[in-house]
Amino acid sequence: MSRQLRRNSPVLTYNGFQTIISGSSASPKRRYDADRIVLYRSLVFATFLFAACLYVSLDPNSQTHLGNRRKVEQLLGNIRRRRLASDQIQLRYNAPDPQEYQRTVWTLDTFPVNGVNLARYGFENEHAHHKQRRASATMEEEFELFEDFDISSFLEGTNKLSVGGHSHENKRSPAHMLMYQRHSEEPSLAFYMDKIAQKSFLKAIGIPVPLSHLAKYHDEFVTGKDGKQADGDREEEIRKLLPNKSDYVVKSHKSGGVIFVSFVEETNSHIMWTVDSSGKKGEEYSADAVAHQINDVMHPRKNHFLDPWAMAFVQPGVVIEDRFTSFESVDKPPMHLSVYVIWGRVWMATWRDAEGPGHSGLVFRNGTVIMDDMAVVKMPRWAKWDLVMETAEDIAAHKDILQIDFLIGVSAEAAYMLSQATVSRQEKLAEVQIVVSGIKLNPSDKFPNGNKDLLNEMGRLWIAGYEMGIHRLIPNNEVPPEYVQHHRLTTEAAKRLDQTYGLFWKLGSTINAD
Repeated sequence: MSRQLRRNSPVLTYNGFQTIISGSSASPKRRYDADRIVLYRSLVFATFLFAACLYVSLDPNSQTHLGNRRKVEQLLGNIRRRRLASDQIQLRYNAPDPQEYQRTVWTLDTFPVNGVNLARYGFENEHAHHKQRRASATMEEEFELFEDFDISSFLEGTNKLSVGGHSHENKRSPAHMLMYQRHSEEPSLAFYMDKIAQKSFLKAIGIPVPLSHLAKYHDEFVTGKDGKQADGDREEEIRKLLPNKSDYVVKSHKSGGVIFVSFVEETNSHIMWTVDSSGKKGEEYSADAVAHQINDVMHPRKNHFLDPWAMAFVQPGVVIEDRFTSFESVDKPPMHLSVYVIWGRVWMATWRDAEGPGHSGLVFRNGTVIMDDMAVVKMPRWAKWDLVMETAEDIAAHKDILQIDFLIGVSAEAAYMLSQATVSRQEKLAEVQIVVSGIKLNPSDKFPNGNKDLLNEMGRLWIAGYEMGIHRLIPNNEVPPEYVQHHRLTTEAAKRLDQTYGLFWKLGSTINAD
């Protein structure tokens, strides 16, 4: 984010801060039979509408008399309002203990999902004279949740999980909810952790992703005459598939383990460094050495004890794709956004700009960025925050919580070309791309400055959807049956994905500079 956009943080009132951060299956016992109710009320509405039309047609003065016309309009308006009210679903739920949640500067007042304000959860009795154990809410329609994402059995205690700790420990904390999600024994969830399948899926539904040079499972590489894979043969095949004179990123099949590779034209070699290092502090390597490192990265590994249960079904492999940079310089990273979507609605995003480590903040729904030092800035127009939110919510549909990572910048190859030509800032911005770099089924609980209040707020909004009973379970029709059966997305299955989903989302054609 450009330095000229920064300004001193104003003194924020509570209401002002809320403006920034808010951005202006449930159990059968919690639900009515919605389909039957809607059908009945639709018939009632149709009957009243017919009666009103008959009244207008039979009254000889109704076509000319203003008073009668207004009465009819008022009658129809009342009928419509009653129908809208009758279509809503009444929820009754147990309000949590008033001491369970404490209001902080990050606590939202509004977070509507299908007409239910999830931000009310935990503060139902905040201004009440008499504390009520039971609370109510009105819902427009149920949130359709993929059944393999459902963790309500852990919250209700029907799925017994030994979580350790003392018996009085809060088993509804964000840390416990993230653990429940990791322990969910649903093999289909591996689809959302498999970087090879993920890449094909995102491309199939029309989501822009970095250009891929290689995406293969470990056992898809060449085998020797004896039918076994030899490291030397596999490394030779990898070396032939590597980009010869460009930058790229290597991602293992599991989370983490990202390796950046830059091509050094003067020495016709490459420099490798990891995501945690600051800058290009690495040694020059030959193509053979790079291939050896990639082969090592994608070797099968035992699951870490913190890995999700479904990770065991992810087949080892590797993805090699274009390295993204800032549009201003090939030596600067792109803008990186980790967008958190809770019950299908963007909550907020963590942000890192193109000025390197230490320059980060939080982006809220209205596009306001609160920096680490509490300075307040706005997202630049070229970052297309509204488009980022729309895309994140499309990907996170039918899921209780999901993290989607975006890169906003240009490929390293484009950055090199822009640096060698005399081009204006506007021309550089015309090359900016917004791409999805990955999906995290188990969102990161690491917020800037170790902010525990943000983590607690995420957990409160997440558990609110379950406790208020806003959802009903539906089968997950997003994961291809072939993947569930074989735990991999083959080339043929990926092609069928293209035919099934088609394009539903396109990047805007015009990018305006600030």
